[in-house]
Amino acid sequence: MDERRRTGLAVTLAVAALVALGWGGFVHLDGEMVQPTTNTYAWVALALLTAAVALAWPSPLARRGVALVVAAALLVMAVGYSLVSFRFVYVSGDFEYVWLTTGLVLLMWALLTERFVVRSGDRRQLTPAARGLAWVVATLALVTLGFWLGMVWYEQAECSGPSEADECDVAVIGGLAGAVTAAVVMAVAWLTSVGLRRAKPASA
Repeated sequence: MDERRRTGLAVTLAVAALVALGWGGFVHLDGEMVQPTTNTYAWVALALLTAAVALAWPSPLARRGVALVVAAALLVMAVGYSLVSFRFVYVSGDFEYVWLTTGLVLLMWALLTERFVVRSGDRRQLTPAARGLAWVVATLALVTLGFWLGMVWYEQAECSGPSEADECDVAVIGGLAGAVTAAVVMAVAWLTSVGLRRAKPASA
């Protein structure tokens, strides 16, 4: 497929994803905070965005076009979070909003990364941008898992029955402990990886 045609179609699909969110009631221009009654349009938007990314992936120009639409979506979310007359409405709460924002930022990072793999002699290795993206995604995944496991552990260890239901409300403390532990583990792993990578040329 011609690069311009690929870019135009991919950008159209990405814009259609934004339109689906607006049509589904996730964006309000009148200041109302009425939550959407269904997530159907959100799933439609996700499918359209996935198709746009898949179509744009072989072409750097198309990827930049889709990244521009993603940036527009982030702008809509940022403005809609702060203005009264323009609202981006989400269903579950702030946690969902943070994860959606993080996911879109990581998607932009991936779309704007020119190359993921380069040749070094007879070997292939990840570019710094691709390596950084992989570390960020892995860290977020492990921190989320640590938070969930920490909450589960706290509830089982400190909440022994219905009489201690109030104590279960602070299970987030266990979640934060698990998240911090996971972050420390990933930081140590990253520093170790950097040290080994720097030591490799010296030992060669």
